[in-house]
Amino acid sequence: LLSILLFTAFHHASGRGVCRENQELAYGGACPPRCQIASMMCILPLYYKCYCKEGFIWNFQMTECIPQADCDAKWVDGEYKFIIEKVNDRNRGYEISCDKMSVCDLSQIERDPNDPTKIIDHTPIPSRYIESYPQWG
Repeated sequence: LLSILLFTAFHHASGRGVCRENQELAYGGACPPRCQIASMMCILPLYYKCYCKEGFIWNFQMTECIPQADCDAKWVDGEYKFIIEKVNDRNRGYEISCDKMSVCDLSQIERDPNDPTKIIDHTPIPSRYIESYPQWG
């Protein structure tokens, strides 16, 4: 019992400051919710690691914690779509929306040089839906 307590205390002390923005160290399941996948069957044990803070959820790729509101379903063209990545920078300036069965690879998406209100997706994944939402006036 003492060795378990020492092990836990060591990991708690050594893990401080290692979590990224909107994350905190906590005990939690091995399968935390993420954007598009709110819950999943998970029988793996609890771990002490970085989890998203309250009000945040892992993005689809589980690389960062984003506000829950950025992952909510939106009614688009007669069906629910999920914004799984939000891109708002000078180089891109658009949001990407995919249906719940799709995957977006932001490194494969660029603005159409002939029409700046559209995007081009080079991701080699079939049957996906991507729509741009211009962020400029």
